[in-house]
Formats: sequence, structure tokens, C-alpha cells
Amino acid sequence: MNFCQGSLAALAIFFALGRSDAVATTFVTLDDPLATLGTFPHKLSGDRIVGNYETSQPPSNHGFEYRISTNTWTTIDVPGSTATYANGISGNTIVGEYFDASNARHGFLFDGVSYQTFDYPSGNSSIKGIDGSQIIGIYYDGFSVGHGYLYDGSAFKTLDAPSATPVRFTVPNDISGNRVVGYFGDSTPPSGHGFLFDGSAWTVLDDPSALKGGTTALGVSGNYVVGNYGDAIGQDHGFILNLATDSWTTVDYPSAATGTVLCGIDGLNVIGAYGDATGNTHGFLALDLVPEPPSITLALTAVIGFLAVWKLKDSSLPPNSFFDPQP
Repeated sequence: MNFCQGSLAALAIFFALGRSDAVATTFVTLDDPLATLGTFPHKLSGDRIVGNYETSQPPSNHGFEYRISTNTWTTIDVPGSTATYANGISGNTIVGEYFDASNARHGFLFDGVSYQTFDYPSGNSSIKGIDGSQIIGIYYDGFSVGHGYLYDGSAFKTLDAPSATPVRFTVPNDISGNRVVGYFGDSTPPSGHGFLFDGSAWTVLDDPSALKGGTTALGVSGNYVVGNYGDAIGQDHGFILNLATDSWTTVDYPSAATGTVLCGIDGLNVIGAYGDATGNTHGFLALDLVPEPPSITLALTAVIGFLAVWKLKDSSLPPNSFFDPQP
């Protein structure tokens, strides 16, 4: 058994036992067994993670679901698609986007049994996230400009971030209750800005350390927003924003060489990605990034102790490698 397999097995025990209090942050690498070019987690809900992985043989992009408690990976491919991306999860519903044989983009919903195509009325659209009956996504107009949308279960609402300069695109990435987070592009340096939309008001989210590459908000849970920002040389760093205190915390994967991206959050746990020296991208799960007073069982302490000895490798991640608003 190698360290990666041992870590994932212990992680399954961790979720099976349950926990009531947070402990020191533990990072665990997540690699889909079928991935040859990279694993990209997108969203986390309880013990379920969805995202996509890449292979060197076409079709190269496939969605996945990973269950932490059972350490099982399931490929998600829309029938007849040339590429599938699993972008969000709520309850038993997984959402995302796929490309058909004519390279047209569509959103989809998957309930574990059947796939349903879900398109914005004008077409050429995708789904980025889901929370209950609420769906967020992006659609492209006749000029290939990306607009966000919110579907409340009965009607669509366009989400275009307001800005003093012309907005070039708006991309909602996650939704939790009445809160939607994402990013938009304009002509104000840095050209990329995160945003929070609460159903009526827009708040621009610019990490104070953001320079080249700007700020991208990718996940929201409670009062916390996660994402990434680019520094002066375009290197990516993950961030956690506490909305209650308006405080920003930089999170870099241990020993990362050129970048970290935080993609999703659920409670105290965060998922993200990093790259290795060969150019491959690996997912990771960071446990308990928001610590609480400990009162934990000896069995759980032993599990975390086992995880803590896992050694992490140097890594790199190309800036904005998997959230280009107009691929």
C-alpha cells in the first residue's frame, strides 16, 4: 500500500466515524485512477466531490464523482458527448456541461440514473452550480460574450456584474442560499474581479494581494468564500474570505512551487488543485481549514495522526488554468 492509498483509506474512516470538532488542517491528494493528464475537483458536498479529469486519448475530458467515505471514483460522461465536466452537486443531483458532436455547449443534470439536458433559452450555455432548485450558469450571446444566469425553479434571470467600465463577461461559480459568487472581467486593472451577489446587491471581491490575474471567487459556504488570486508575476494563491469579518487569508498548498487554487468549500473542508513539475494537475482535499476547540475521540485522533505523516510534493499550477470564462 502506498502513502496515497493509505491516506485515502484513512480519510474514508475519518468520514465514516464522523466528527463534531475541527482538528489541525490535513491535506490529501486526490487523483482519479483513470486520469493521465490531471484531476480537477470543482465542488464538495459532505463526503462527495465532483469535477473532471483529463486523459491523453480522446475524448479527453470526463466528469467524475468521488465518495470520500467509500474511497470510490465514478466517471460521469453524458451519452454522445465529446467532453463532460461535472461542476456542481446538491443532494443527489450533479450538474455541469458537455459538448455534443457538433461542438455545441449544453448544461446537464444527472440524478445518478439518467441525464437531462438543461439549456438557457438562447442555447450555448452551461451549468456552474446548484443549490436545491436554484441553478446558476453562463450563456453566450451572439457576440460570444458570457453572461451569468440564475434559474429559480421557474424562471431565468440574467446576472451581469455592474462595473464603471464595460463588463466583458460574468461567470457565476457557486451558490448557497441567496448568495452567488463568481468573477467578472472589465477593463480596470487587474481585469478579473471576484463578486458576491445576494439577490439584490453586488459586492466586488478583490483580494488585497491581487495584482496580475486579479481575483476569482469559486466557492461559498456560510460566511466563507474561497478562490484564488494572482500575484505580481501571475502566480496563483488560494484564499479564504471571512465575510463576517472581511478578512482574507492566503492558503498555499504545502511546498507548492508556482500556484494553488481553492475550488470549493463545505463547512470546514476545502477542495482545490495544484500542479506537479511534469505539468500534470492533482486535486486535493484540505480538512478543517477553520479550526475549532478540539474534543475528539482517540480513534479519530489516530486517523488524523496517520494522515499527518503523509508527505506532500512540490507543485505548480498555470495561472487561471481551468476557469477561463470563454474556452
